[in-house]
Parts: sequence; structure tokens; C-alpha cells
Amino acid sequence: MSTLRQELFKHKDIPWIIFSPSPKELSLSPLVELIDFYNNQMLVKSLKNEKIKLAMGEKTLFSPMGLLPTDKLVVIGTGKSAVAKGDIQKLIATAEETVKNLGEKKAWMVVSQDCDEDFLAAVKKNFTSVTVG
Repeated sequence: MSTLRQELFKHKDIPWIIFSPSPKELSLSPLVELIDFYNNQMLVKSLKNEKIKLAMGEKTLFSPMGLLPTDKLVVIGTGKSAVAKGDIQKLIATAEETVKNLGEKKAWMVVSQDCDEDFLAAVKKNFTSVTVG
């Protein structure tokens, strides 16, 4: 079993798309928190200063500034942790459109453990067998 750090550094050179609900008291799930730690806590700082929101469908592009093995880091808000059935496909479409607009064919999808199981299952179904582009 790989550690979170090993998981981070095996995904190189492709955009990272992070799905995250609005956190309670700025506490993020472990993998998202680790990504944020390596990226100089830009996500938490931006949330704290209210420069970004994690409402459903909100997108924010962060520069990893050479601190992570990717050149594009996108956070897509899922709103609350339980995503409505109709919103699941909207979020997946947002991710697909984002990857395409970045000029990429694939991305590493990181789903916060705070998202519900239905959303995680839909992401796995849509992104493990489909190449965007």
C-alpha cells in the first residue's frame, strides 16, 4: 500500500483536478491537505481570505510553482459533502470541460474523502475508462 506522499509524486506532468466540498473550519481531507501543504497552503490561505469559494461547480486554477510534480492544479467545489444526483453529472462535465480547455487529454482526479460515495463512484465510472478530448 502506498503512502499519501508516494501517491502524490507518482502522478506527474498531468493536471490534477481536486473535487472538494466546503470544509468545516478549514479542515481538509488528508490527501487534499497534503497537496495543499506541498503547495504552500495556497488553498487554505485562499479559503481563509475568502478569495475562493467551494460552492458547487466553482473552479479555481492554482499554480504549483514547481512545488508539485504537475504544472496545473484545479480545485472544483462540490458544495456540501452530499452531492445531489443531478449535480453529479454537472460536476463531471465541468471536470471534462476543464481538462479539455487546459489542452490536455487526461487528468488525475482527486476526490476529497468528505464527498459522498455516490459522487466518488460516478467519478470512478466516468474517468477510469474515458479519455477526454
